[in-house]
Amino acid sequence: MEHELPDLVNTLAGLGRICAEAPEGDRASLLVARDVVRDRAVQMAYERAKAGDWRTVLEAWARHEMFARGCAHHAKPSSGWSFLHQAAFWGHEAACRELIRWGADIHLNGKDGMTPSQVATARGHGGLAALLDQAGEHARAAWTAPSEASLLPASNAFTEGTAWTPPHNDRVRYGNGSVPIIAGIPVWVDDFQRILVGWRGSMTPPYDMDLKSLIPGVD
Repeated sequence: MEHELPDLVNTLAGLGRICAEAPEGDRASLLVARDVVRDRAVQMAYERAKAGDWRTVLEAWARHEMFARGCAHHAKPSSGWSFLHQAAFWGHEAACRELIRWGADIHLNGKDGMTPSQVATARGHGGLAALLDQAGEHARAAWTAPSEASLLPASNAFTEGTAWTPPHNDRVRYGNGSVPIIAGIPVWVDDFQRILVGWRGSMTPPYDMDLKSLIPGVD
């Protein structure tokens, strides 16, 4: 099974390119095929994550950004557990960081009522639980994680600000809407690679209500 996931992700990436280049009349059926492959790949990745095979899962995420983002927003219907719950169960910090980067809901309750942080605590991963709690403190109110993979997450951890240049155009959830980031124009990110967004959706740099930069040392 570990060999099937990379093949599915490669197929998914190929279908994405074909959909983008296809005539409009052919696109609907191709999108259906793409979604079928994507759903199967996400389900397979979830089973690998549940089994603790994070090497295979992380390699698959590295192959396809939108696939990784889709996994970050997936929760198994029967348990309500997300990939982040599974990463917390296994104490896998790298996987937790990747999932938070792509917008996983740190505060999500499974059907057992447990958040990822509570799962980590129950499994004896106290350091990871503290890390998840830290990340969660900067993912509330206007900076709540997005509910869809098409948007990147925002953060208000301004003291962690590190400059980052987006490789392509994208959108970041902020408040009740979203704000654009433009390829090649630097923004600032926190320790989890979430975009730092200030008053009125400002990012270059984020600023406060007095139009002063919220990033230490940046005017």
